[in-house]
Amino acid sequence: MSDSLPELMTRAAGLLDAIGDAQPLTVDLKVRNPGITLRPSFPGPINTQRGMIERVAHVLGSQATVKPVTDRIYTYSVQGELGGTRVIAITLTPLRAESGAAMRSTTTAKTANVLRDLLPWADSLETAELYQLSVADMKTDHEVSAAIARSDAPSKAAVRLVGNLPNQVDVRWYGASGTALLPTGHTLHIYDVG
Repeated sequence: MSDSLPELMTRAAGLLDAIGDAQPLTVDLKVRNPGITLRPSFPGPINTQRGMIERVAHVLGSQATVKPVTDRIYTYSVQGELGGTRVIAITLTPLRAESGAAMRSTTTAKTANVLRDLLPWADSLETAELYQLSVADMKTDHEVSAAIARSDAPSKAAVRLVGNLPNQVDVRWYGASGTALLPTGHTLHIYDVG
């Protein structure tokens, strides 16, 4: 399956619409090996994410499972396909409790809208070197990050990714990282993965 980034974003936004409101989620869109992953943006007990996992399972027509990771640490997850795209929703018992109790002003519907609002920008991208685009619900706003697959010229890959967006890209011997201002007003955090 070879989903484009805009197709993945549209499918993920539709999935978020279908599951309704949930705890703050991070949506990872894998471009190289197309897939969608939903995971909590903040650690918390599995029971706070159980409803989201079960609603995703219902949409996918799959069964959620609990699996041990180590002593007293478990995952609760579901895997399946949506329109031919691999989807995983997963939560993990936290190693520590969430710190800070910021009041949430975001919703799952707002996360879906961020994905939709970014579609025109994503449609203009050359995604050959893009490994993953993530949109994270941070309770008061959304964070957008892009992972660039390691290439021979990470600075060129980062520059191609930001295009004409206002940006600050730093190139070091170990790779490129930086930020750019997206047309939606969100900051795009860029980093490369090895």
